[in-house]
Amino acid sequence: MNEHQEHKAPEQNPEHPTPSRPPAKAPLKSLQSLELLRDRIEQAAFELKRLRQENQALTHRIHALETRHAAHPDQTQVTLDEPPQALEQKVKRFIKAIDQYLNEEVNPAPEA
Repeated sequence: MNEHQEHKAPEQNPEHPTPSRPPAKAPLKSLQSLELLRDRIEQAAFELKRLRQENQALTHRIHALETRHAAHPDQTQVTLDEPPQALEQKVKRFIKAIDQYLNEEVNPAPEA
């Protein structure tokens, strides 16, 4: 520093004054808002993790299907998302519903 220059304190911005003491504790409402935000972030992170796991499982499934198709390109591949017994029960219920419908068409109920 030059002998002729005086030591000046840095100018303060009136819009953003430098605090002379630590800031007061955040109001309760602010803390609740932060807790809600944290909870939402945790939920989003959990959902992202779940979706990544699902995506990985689907990627493996696609790879298995593509591999199976490459091994037998002249065959039609059928992949079921449910156990064969559950599918069989659904088919039986559909057949029963169709039979009932057809029976009603052949033998309509008498009109009153």
